[in-house]
Amino acid sequence: MMDQFDMERRREKLLKLLREKLGIKAQTLERGFRRAGRRLPRSIRREAAVLVRAETLMAHPKLSRQIDGAALDRAYDTVAKHLKAIDAADARLGRILSVTG
Repeated sequence: MMDQFDMERRREKLLKLLREKLGIKAQTLERGFRRAGRRLPRSIRREAAVLVRAETLMAHPKLSRQIDGAALDRAYDTVAKHLKAIDAADARLGRILSVTG
């Protein structure tokens, strides 16, 4: 079972990756992934929904028991791996070229 500290640490890492790779400044995972929107593939958005739900359930002591640890670990690994693979400079260049084109 995951405790509040582990979830907070993972949340901070994902928010840092969103800020570095996509330029999204958000206080919660829900807002961050909503702002990322279609810049993320559908499968990653689906996994992000698992993380967002876990973040809201973790705030309540009895509801936090409903969190599936294995699914949460898989979702975190998938989303973090995808965000780490994003090349921010290449994405920035692509946006510039599409605007000028």
